[in-house]
Amino acid sequence: MPQTPAREWLLSQIFDSSVDAIIVIDEAGTIVEWNSQSESMFGWQKHEAMGRPIHETVIPERLRAKHIGGIERYLKTGESHILEQRLEVLGVQKSGLEFPAELTVTGHAVEGTRRFTAFIRNLTEQKQLEAKLLEGERQFAHLSRLRILGELASGIAHELNQPLNAISVLSSLAEMTDDPAELKQALLKIGTFTDRAGELIKHFRNLSSANEQTRSPSNINELIQRAVQFLDNEITHHGVSLEFRLAPDLPELEIVPIEIEQITLNLVQNALEAMADQSTPSICITTEHNSENLTVSVTNSGAVELDDNIFEAFKTTKSNGLGIGLTVCRSNIENHGGRIWLESAPDNTTFRFSLPLSL
Repeated sequence: MPQTPAREWLLSQIFDSSVDAIIVIDEAGTIVEWNSQSESMFGWQKHEAMGRPIHETVIPERLRAKHIGGIERYLKTGESHILEQRLEVLGVQKSGLEFPAELTVTGHAVEGTRRFTAFIRNLTEQKQLEAKLLEGERQFAHLSRLRILGELASGIAHELNQPLNAISVLSSLAEMTDDPAELKQALLKIGTFTDRAGELIKHFRNLSSANEQTRSPSNINELIQRAVQFLDNEITHHGVSLEFRLAPDLPELEIVPIEIEQITLNLVQNALEAMADQSTPSICITTEHNSENLTVSVTNSGAVELDDNIFEAFKTTKSNGLGIGLTVCRSNIENHGGRIWLESAPDNTTFRFSLPLSL
């Protein structure tokens, strides 16, 4: 169908206003059309590019033989690896500067001969943006690893502090005593706390790996009583009255036992430190449950001011504290699908945490 002048003008405008470089070549690989964007992208003016071999104009020298071979193969066999596909390639400007590009090639017949039209988009800005995003992701991942390592190191330091302090105190007692029975008792306790430190190190090693923490059916009452045993000396030393109100019919939960022990130990340790200046300090540990949750409460005599940030990392009022204990408690409880909160009354303070019965 003959082209009207208006149609020819419209096609010419579309051709030259395209945001992509559009290059048409004949069967010999000679450039027969070259739009305005091709001039901007490759640096060749139209009158310079027309009639030049395409491979000597826009293709890096080391890739030219492959291009020529591809055209020859297509003309002989009709087989092509690039027609009608979006490919990422390298282009080269008149100055010799190479750049990444997206290429799409179509083939068509014109007056008994073959023509190939290449649509080319410069990907330099896109690749630079991708590189910046990749570098940003790398830096973010690095900072995240540093943060996680810092929190893990703080957690290890906090949790190991109690058994190591106990070992230090018991070692001093063992050194000073002449009573064989007392010496034996001190050494047995040192062994217990040493085992405890080993369990904690193993637990933190597992946390730093990609392995899922092992859960097992456990009785919360037994874990609480075991945890409190590690503080027997401190409870006695401070003259604390300790009371257990443990529900006898608690269902077993699928939990990580050492994490629940550490939660209990941290809460009781906090209670001991909060009552350091009291003449008649007391702690009551309660367990109860309903149809959905099991709740543990640790109540100590004396009130504290409620603080919304009390569970945030490194928030502490203690001169020698890391501010990580309650953060570890919250993290462990949330890992079990539960929650922890603080309640304060005029004459007591209670930390409560609840765990769903179906974990």
